[in-house]
Amino acid sequence: MKPDRFGCELEFVVNDEQDALIIDKLNSLYGSDYLFDLKNSKISSDPKQTKVHYKYEASLESKFGRELTSPVCCFEELKDYLTQFVLIINECATTNILTGLHIHMSASDKSGNELDLCKYTLLADDENLLNNWGDRNKYCLNLMDIMGHLKFEDVILFKEHKGRVWNLLKRGSHHVEIRTFGGENYQNKIEQVIDEMKIYIEIFDYSTDDNFASVEYLNKLEKHAEKLDAMSQETIENYLTEFSEIGSFLTLSN
Repeated sequence: MKPDRFGCELEFVVNDEQDALIIDKLNSLYGSDYLFDLKNSKISSDPKQTKVHYKYEASLESKFGRELTSPVCCFEELKDYLTQFVLIINECATTNILTGLHIHMSASDKSGNELDLCKYTLLADDENLLNNWGDRNKYCLNLMDIMGHLKFEDVILFKEHKGRVWNLLKRGSHHVEIRTFGGENYQNKIEQVIDEMKIYIEIFDYSTDDNFASVEYLNKLEKHAEKLDAMSQETIENYLTEFSEIGSFLTLSN
């Protein structure tokens, strides 16, 4: 099942007194098809995400933290939004280790199989997609770091208990959010983002297909299972204790 609905969220720190210029640019680009709110992080008047949003982003730990969000669109339209947003960022803002690019992809046809996040994660890890942007912040921890210690049914319970801080999030039965991209000057690596997205799209197709079982994936799954089976209960308990302390800190800091 190919995803046909996409969206992006680009985080940045706006230069002092540049908000008005960004709003002028949005007005020039999108006319009435954009909304802004620089005091709150949510824009409630567009629940179906049909417009560009420009808003305050509290997670960047700055009063100048901002986010540009695209409407729900197709992949080709998404590439246009990315290009336009990058031009705005390069003229009016900066990016740093806390800033990220979040990509949403989903399938409007939900009659097929639900997305298998375990398969999605293992396939993405096999393509080296989960760690090649480096360790950046508490909102994009590598999901493989917890999958490497726990069976997947335990991962689901444990990660949700500790909050949504992962680089892959399942937002619905046929919806995944990818938070792997970001860091200083990430906006100047959009071609890399698009290339990686093409692989993520292919993985989405595989992860909604119960019959997909390539030799590479089966080998990956077997090695993953062997690693978990060989792990002692003491190792797991030590990991859970350590991770619980980290998770509690993240939950409090959120």
